Amino acid sequence: MLAVTVVGVVIDEQLAPIAYASIYLQNNPKTGTISDNNGLFKLEIRDKNDILTVSFIGYKNVTVPVRSLNLTDTIRLKLKEQPILLEDAIVWAKPPKYDRKTTKEILEKIRVQLNNDFPDILRKYRVVSDVSIYNEGQVMAFDEWIGNIVEVPNKGKKGRDSLQMKTELTKFYINAEIDSGIKYFDTKLLKKKEKKALQNINFNNSTPVHKMFWALDIKMLFEDNYRETGRWNITEKGQKKWILTYTKTFNLPGIAKSEMKLLLTVDRQTYSVLNLSQSVNASANIPFGYKLSAAQLAALNLINLQEDDITKYRLKRINGTIQHNVLFKRENNQMVVAEKNWISNVNLSDKNNQEVKLHNKSTLKVISVQTSGVKAYSNAQLSQTAPRQIIHTSPLQ
Repeated sequence: MLAVTVVGVVIDEQLAPIAYASIYLQNNPKTGTISDNNGLFKLEIRDKNDILTVSFIGYKNVTVPVRSLNLTDTIRLKLKEQPILLEDAIVWAKPPKYDRKTTKEILEKIRVQLNNDFPDILRKYRVVSDVSIYNEGQVMAFDEWIGNIVEVPNKGKKGRDSLQMKTELTKFYINAEIDSGIKYFDTKLLKKKEKKALQNINFNNSTPVHKMFWALDIKMLFEDNYRETGRWNITEKGQKKWILTYTKTFNLPGIAKSEMKLLLTVDRQTYSVLNLSQSVNASANIPFGYKLSAAQLAALNLINLQEDDITKYRLKRINGTIQHNVLFKRENNQMVVAEKNWISNVNLSDKNNQEVKLHNKSTLKVISVQTSGVKAYSNAQLSQTAPRQIIHTSPLQ
């Protein structure tokens, strides 16, 4: 098939454009792009037998066979919302449905089923992972990772399973102001420790970032907390599901406080975990404030993206929320990951209530899973350099 160029727009159910949605071919995800601020995209396609896939955090994937596309017009791809799991947290306000003894029995059965659903075998996931960083609604940077993830079980040893990530391709976009600021950043402003820390950052390798967003070991997380029966609340959701919630708090009055919540959607017949959501809310108050160094102030201005530079800043308060969601599905009599997503919001403020906001969204979509005959990658395979491409978002380019 000769190459054809598809021009389209990604919209939601209210017909509003969705910016920075990921558009790629299911069988060849290295062929892909992202939508611009108006939801528009342009993509060159060579295989008419492939399937066009569109994804964005908080929405269900849309898949369209290339053969069915009307290539003479701008195609419209409408995404339907897929609510974030913690929206089910309204059940937290309801009284417990089970006494402590029954709760303990249910938790133990879930723990046993987790070991059945996630046996200690190697699993290989083919993944498209998108990470976006926002400030005041404006996208500062976007990074897409395409490759394979191999989960290597610890086989009873203390600690979590290890992850191998074999990169095939990464694509990135960076706001022009941020890009310019990084290029012309005066390294003479850096203190010795800051300079050393910066030298350890490889801007051409984003794999560690995507690895961080994937790494949530459900077996280990549940094992660490299921014995604290008094922190769990179980509520029925219809005839087929339970909603289990776990809450743990820490408070240092006037200085810091945090709250961690787990929410599990569980099949009442099989005791299998269908969805997992973990959220952390934390805040810290620095009594006398922390005066930023010249280098830190310059970095803050890069993040701020406002017309006027911040010339002085004594950091007083930090507030942050993180939400990590995992959706599972049953495949070949095993539970496997279908999707992982992550949302974080961090707000900084000084003694004058001058705020700087930094937000992050990531979504890791699983294209395929292999649960038999999987071999771990060698160090030589993992060290191979993969291509890295810059993304141009405008279909007019």
